[in-house]
Amino acid sequence: MTKLVEPIRSVQWQNNHVKLLDQRLLPHETIYLTLTTIKDIWDAIFELKVRGAPAIGISAAYGLCLWSQSFDGDDVKRYLTELQEQATYLETARPTAVNLFWAVRRIVKIANTENSVTKAKQAVLTEAKLIQDEDEAVCRAIGEHGLALFNDGDTLLTHCNAGGIATARYGTALAPFYLAKEHGITLKCFRV
Repeated sequence: MTKLVEPIRSVQWQNNHVKLLDQRLLPHETIYLTLTTIKDIWDAIFELKVRGAPAIGISAAYGLCLWSQSFDGDDVKRYLTELQEQATYLETARPTAVNLFWAVRRIVKIANTENSVTKAKQAVLTEAKLIQDEDEAVCRAIGEHGLALFNDGDTLLTHCNAGGIATARYGTALAPFYLAKEHGITLKCFRV
């Protein structure tokens, strides 16, 4: 029986921190970092520890979660003002990263619908997780569509980073490869 290869998860929320694959070390080392502050997230984005538009956006959303958890007080107006300041700060880590801007703005928008700090904090965390779940679902759907193009025994060529290290889980172009494995389809692959 063929062992299924589980798609990598390069960004993971774990209660009060983010577990992040340090992509600078690949392919020689697989090291996960523990990030506990928004500055840690900023550094990870700026220093290219995290790469891939979706993974950057997910990381930024979780960066706002880390900041949110550390906010002390119950003044919702101050919370929302500072949340916006932190979003703007994160955007400076990679000014060309569209998903970063999209994700932090989505987090700020949802927080602004709440009337208490407690509710806003929960909304921020829920929305960040939703961003990640949606990306995973989109990648899986891409895989389902692409899978129809594969036949058992095909030899395929890929290039660039299209896998889970750049997204929430399956990746885009590699998603059909993972699903082929799940369905017992044997493929040969050349990666450039």
